[in-house]
Amino acid sequence: MSRRLTLLALLLLMPPALPSLSAAAQGSGPSVTAPAPREGTPGGYVTLTFQAQGQGDYEFTVDSPPEWAPVTRTRNVKLNGQTLIPVTFQVPALAPAGESPPLVLRVLQGGTEVARAQTQVRVLPRARVALRSPANLSGTPGQTLSVPLEVTNLGNQPDTIRLTITNADRQPQLDTSEVTLKPGESRTVNATLKLDRVSEGYLYILFFEATSANNPEISARARTNSVFTTVAGRSGTAVQGPRLTFSVRAAVEAGVDWSPGGRSTSIRYSLQPTVGGQLSDYVKGSLGISGLDGSLTRPLPDNPTFGVQLDGGRWTAELEGGRDGFGVRGTLDTGPWKLRSRARYSRLVAGQVYNAGVGASTQVAGGPLDVEVTTTVVRQDGETQRTDTLGVRYGRRLSPNLDLSVGLAGVGFSAAGRYQGDLFVTEELSYVTNIFDVTQTYSGSLSGLHTLGVSGGLSGIQPFGVRAAASLQRQPGGLTWSASGLGLYSGPAGFGASVSGRVQGGTVPTARAQWQATAGITSPSLRLLGAAISGSAQYLIASDDDTPGELAHTVQVNASLSTAALDANALASWSRNPVPAGGSQDKVYLGLTGAYAWKSNTFAALYSFERRSGTVPGTPAGSPQDPSTTQTLGLSWERSWTDRINTRLDFNHAEIWTGSERRRPDQAALTIGIRDVGLPGVNVSTGYRVIAPSGLLAGSLTQGVRVGVSYDLTRVIATPDFLVNTFGGRRGGEVRGVLYRDTNLNGKQDDGEAGLPGVTVRVGNASAVSDAQGRYSVRAPVGSFPLAFPSGLPATVEALDTPNVTVTENGRSEQNVAFAPVGNLEVLVFEDTNRNGSPDPGEQPIPYAGISLSGPAVRAVQADSRGYARLGTLPPGTYTVALNPVSLPEDYTATTEAKRAELKIGERLPALALGAAMPPRQSVTTYTGGTLAVLGRLSSGPSTPGAKVELTVQTQGARTVNVEVLGQTLTPKLEGNRASLEFTVPAGTVPGSYDVKVTAVGDGESKVLILKLLVMAGK
Repeated sequence: MSRRLTLLALLLLMPPALPSLSAAAQGSGPSVTAPAPREGTPGGYVTLTFQAQGQGDYEFTVDSPPEWAPVTRTRNVKLNGQTLIPVTFQVPALAPAGESPPLVLRVLQGGTEVARAQTQVRVLPRARVALRSPANLSGTPGQTLSVPLEVTNLGNQPDTIRLTITNADRQPQLDTSEVTLKPGESRTVNATLKLDRVSEGYLYILFFEATSANNPEISARARTNSVFTTVAGRSGTAVQGPRLTFSVRAAVEAGVDWSPGGRSTSIRYSLQPTVGGQLSDYVKGSLGISGLDGSLTRPLPDNPTFGVQLDGGRWTAELEGGRDGFGVRGTLDTGPWKLRSRARYSRLVAGQVYNAGVGASTQVAGGPLDVEVTTTVVRQDGETQRTDTLGVRYGRRLSPNLDLSVGLAGVGFSAAGRYQGDLFVTEELSYVTNIFDVTQTYSGSLSGLHTLGVSGGLSGIQPFGVRAAASLQRQPGGLTWSASGLGLYSGPAGFGASVSGRVQGGTVPTARAQWQATAGITSPSLRLLGAAISGSAQYLIASDDDTPGELAHTVQVNASLSTAALDANALASWSRNPVPAGGSQDKVYLGLTGAYAWKSNTFAALYSFERRSGTVPGTPAGSPQDPSTTQTLGLSWERSWTDRINTRLDFNHAEIWTGSERRRPDQAALTIGIRDVGLPGVNVSTGYRVIAPSGLLAGSLTQGVRVGVSYDLTRVIATPDFLVNTFGGRRGGEVRGVLYRDTNLNGKQDDGEAGLPGVTVRVGNASAVSDAQGRYSVRAPVGSFPLAFPSGLPATVEALDTPNVTVTENGRSEQNVAFAPVGNLEVLVFEDTNRNGSPDPGEQPIPYAGISLSGPAVRAVQADSRGYARLGTLPPGTYTVALNPVSLPEDYTATTEAKRAELKIGERLPALALGAAMPPRQSVTTYTGGTLAVLGRLSSGPSTPGAKVELTVQTQGARTVNVEVLGQTLTPKLEGNRASLEFTVPAGTVPGSYDVKVTAVGDGESKVLILKLLVMAGK
């Protein structure tokens, strides 16, 4: 009994076998009994064990749909009683969940069917999703950037896949938040992003996530880098050397209003010019002018201002001024000292203010030392006041956890011919560890003002936190004191709570005893059907500043709901504040806001309710206030019709009750904006607004129409030579040469070999674009750099060599670059189900498989979702193309050898087909425990000459193991049933596929295992 159970267990766990169990045959003909349906996972193997009985030689064959191909379809078996016939299938990756088609085992004798049985596999549901987006995109500020997302259902049942953008700022929007797909179906969803005012070259990263509704634990992620560049910025890349960006924004708006009081007209204009950039290789600068605006009532600007900034790395300078004064400031780094200075003149209505100061900072004995001197003179109404200060501050780390800072400041001031002064001392001592921190401060002066403070907290008692502070101040006339504390709890999923308090008082007549206590709680962030829900509440109670003995109360509760397209918030509060004359004033408030984004539309709503009641402040005690109630409703709809046209519609309604008085004002507005009208940068906006103090359907109306035109002009120009020379000139040296097509591959430019225009040449962080003859010139920093060609290079050529250039200060280097014609290779990776090495009907592609190429060029690429890969810009020659085992699906191995291809210019080769599949299960007729067996595994994918490779071997029943690889014979030591070794791929090994022969030797027998090692050319 024990042996039979062991045998049945081995049949389920080991490769398919055909063991015989001796039994007396019954009857003249054979019979076969099907097993009960078994469960199988898509992509996995399942073994169905049929029971056969009879006498004689028979052929057993399997009938099944093409996608349900058995490991062994036909076998010959000699029956001698009862026998088990195992049949192993690989469940198709997209097999629908549920019962499979009938799987039939037929028994043939002499070509005639004599028995049959059928069963099924119960396919388990499996959820898998794939999400792909472009790695990089470029956009233009103010224009909508569209990002395509390819969503694929890789599961075996229909699935609704939910899409989210996980960016915290919620600027990107999806045109749909979910898609329902059949197994294997793909669909493209678009995400849009519009950024109006960002700096040149601004990088925005979009993060996407797709989640299966069938199994929310299954998800896929993707990201896209988007770089925003203006048209002027792109054109500026062609400017060599230092360059300046000149921009000006001009705007004019005209409006007409009609009201019961008559008609009014308004015209306003503004002009904002700026220029900035590199004045030389050593200095950056900018100039801006503001205040150039006016109107019908003020035609000319009345207060224009300007600002100039210069940055020379080790020094800076600033100058700003206008009608009301001007000022200068600057800094200078010289040796260990950092110097700074400033001066300003300001005009007053009846006087002037002069201010000047200098300062210096450095490191002394391991701590920062700072010194500053200032003076201020105020002349007004015939009187002069002057204030002088001299301050010194020094800090020092006394130990890894203890810091000390001390300061001394003298202040002198004169008024009415009299000069007097005071001296101030400050000190701060801080001790910080991973568990707690404490800080003690002191400040005092000769005039009798002294303040002592202590603050600190506990940070090592997570999830709790504690902070506290106390201070005592002595001043002429008495003491004042204050103390405060805060306790925090930060729990899982955003749950939190806090308690805080403050108390203060003193013996000074103006110091009143006051206190305040606050308690708050934050709910955990809950996720329900793709929505995040959170809330918080807070209660505050405090003594009243103006009414001793009375208390003020405030209660506030808020909640928020957020999805990919919807943001909603609610706020409710109640407060009661005592009134000095007696009684109190109450306020109740409720606010609801929401915004919903759908495709190119944004809908927003606001509702608020406020009620005030109680006693009127400033009236005799007992004078009640008429309750007042205000309700407001705001609605808006904003839509982007195209990248250039958008509209916004707003409506606001209010209900105001004060006693018996009731008002219902309304306001509505429509705004239309059009970008780039006629010329890039010309924008037009028009709007209509109506205000109804008593409602749109009652009373008088005030109506207005506005039309505005603005023009944003940006140009990038080369910095004039006189400015470059004035601010230090250029640094580094020049690299120049010619880029050309070397059609005969001799490494030099011959007659008829044309130059390559429009190619960007990069040397370090400097770049330039080649002209119509292929000539280029780059001003680069000192150093050694490889020449790079990031853009503009035709796909049909590639550099024969990547030269390095050495740049010297004010030197010149000549470097011509030859480009050879190149071709392309296409590769198809397919699931070689029958392992015959050729793609057959019904065999599916393997998406995203890794492909390695070696030859005149070395590449490692990944196939796309269709199993195709295109290897472009390859120079002519002989190439070896193979699959990268590391990038194949789990448990898959290559079924085709590495292929060689001869690439010739002008010749288009057919796509190379590379197959891979799950390893076949070998059929055996018997199984004996302890039989000699050997398994092995190489450590990684393709190797290169000189690289080290690890081999791991597992055996059963072996006494020794020998390994033969690349002319080497190795004998690893067996420890238990395992052995491991490391070998080196010899230098000079030709790229290709090599056998690794592993021989396990047992008692009187041996077993051989062949592994494949792929060797690529070294870089």
